Amino acid sequence: MKYTPRGQKLGIWSAPKPRGSTIDPRELSRCSKSKFLAVRGIKPPEGIQKILNQEFRYFKRGAQCFVFLSEDKEYVLKIFNNRHLKQLRFFSFLPFSYERKRMLEEQIDRSFQSYTLATNDLSNETGVLYAHLSLGNSSPFELRIVDKLGIRHSLSSKETGFLLQKRGTLFYPSLIKKMAEGRLEEAKEMISSLTVLISRCQAKGVANQDPSVRKNVGMIDNRCVIFDVGRFSKDDLLKDPLYAQKKKCYHLRRFRKWLLKNYPHLIEHFDRECQA
Repeated sequence: MKYTPRGQKLGIWSAPKPRGSTIDPRELSRCSKSKFLAVRGIKPPEGIQKILNQEFRYFKRGAQCFVFLSEDKEYVLKIFNNRHLKQLRFFSFLPFSYERKRMLEEQIDRSFQSYTLATNDLSNETGVLYAHLSLGNSSPFELRIVDKLGIRHSLSSKETGFLLQKRGTLFYPSLIKKMAEGRLEEAKEMISSLTVLISRCQAKGVANQDPSVRKNVGMIDNRCVIFDVGRFSKDDLLKDPLYAQKKKCYHLRRFRKWLLKNYPHLIEHFDRECQA
């Protein structure tokens, strides 16, 4: 099957544009050429090549990544969106833009620090199998992707930064389904798994700056994981049990409000697990 060379254009729309508009594949891979990726090498785990040999089809676009789904529907490939890097290059040419440039550099650096934490410290809590954050890998991968327009492309890992993550289901729909089917005990186990997930991250001294359960938490193999891995940071204050407990309850406050409205008979179980 023929794949377009890297120099041709991808049919992934980066914003509402006229029908058929495209962006160059270098817009997917150029982020890897920044100084932020050049120093962060993470060794590929065994078996990763077999997974990446699959074709990945366009699934959706997030704020930080383009997301592609594997042929077997078991994995997602997240190729970094270089929106902030393009802004950084733009401001580099403008006078009196030092402060804006510095803020963008810090934002980009925080993102890649978060990806490193997700891979090295929180692999079980995020389902991340591998983060490719450096250039010149001794065993480069060839990524085969299909864009939003159905056009096939081949990208080299020597020039493309990406994350490989297990695919799961969002937490809210999974809980609603179990309650609709009368599986009360399994629903309680999900709630317990959610509180344990937050506690495990805190025990490792990692805070999540975007803790939305509705958008960012899901289920893989009957356990809770965090899908969005771009907002992690180290927080030494989490070593204090009282502080950690307060933060956990704060992060889960919206979920508790939703639970109280929809399934009030589960509140007692949630409160007990949240305080554990």
